[in-house]
Amino acid sequence: MNDGLVAAVVILVMLLYMGAAPKTWLHYGITLFAAVFIFAIVVFFCNRVLWRFNHISAAEAFTFGQYG
Repeated sequence: MNDGLVAAVVILVMLLYMGAAPKTWLHYGITLFAAVFIFAIVVFFCNRVLWRFNHISAAEAFTFGQYG
């Protein structure tokens, strides 16, 4: 094997391990999609919880809640 090729592969593997590899539009797209997806999940569950609170009265909330 060529020593230059081995050195290039070792450097590429080191860059990938350290997170300094060259990035393409696909890396940024997947990262953006994951962030938007997680944001949507959090918003969805917050809306579900708030929707449930909207359907009970204050008296029911005190009845089922814990007193400090």
